[in-house]
Amino acid sequence: MSPHHERPASLRHSWFSGAVFGLALAAAPAAWAADPPASVAMEPGSLFQFLTPQLNTSQRQILAAFPGYTVGPENGRRVYILFRPDCSHCHALWRQLQVLRNTNPEVAALQFRWIPVLVTVADAQRLRPYWHTPRNARSLAGLMSGAPAAETVDAPPSMLQLEQRMAPALGWLRQTGAQDVPAVVAPLPRRTVRLRLGDPVDSVLLAWLGVS
Repeated sequence: MSPHHERPASLRHSWFSGAVFGLALAAAPAAWAADPPASVAMEPGSLFQFLTPQLNTSQRQILAAFPGYTVGPENGRRVYILFRPDCSHCHALWRQLQVLRNTNPEVAALQFRWIPVLVTVADAQRLRPYWHTPRNARSLAGLMSGAPAAETVDAPPSMLQLEQRMAPALGWLRQTGAQDVPAVVAPLPRRTVRLRLGDPVDSVLLAWLGVS
């Protein structure tokens, strides 16, 4: 078992830090800045519920239009993950989902849309070689692992072009009140759609995804 899965905490945080690149996240309420009180229920699906803002129809439609890397079957139920290219917690979530997709048929049936947000210059530098690629599972694997981009569709964009292209996704995330990545949105029929933050242990992540 990897150290990532040996950690006893039910949720691991990845607070935004470092020099701000482009849009800065607005200051969030004080409750976001601290660990939740011990009285918070720790069952999967209800964990840190007060840190999971609801998303309305307009927000979900905007989210669906952001460009990103698509992994999974074309007709699968879509799950959105907003991530920073230079975020170790985002890389850990990707590795965790790689394992779950290979071992859990319900997770394998989902389609994941990984949407980059740029907060630091390092985020942009890491994303740039991989942006003008097919944006599929292979390209995302290169981005997450640091392997050379295997295939490009066009010349990489300039840093300014990349910042401008990615700014709307960061602005959207900021407007939800979130100051954390990775951010997971897994719409389920007839359920309130929430944005959930962090890279949780398997049991919590499966509950977020709505699978067993």
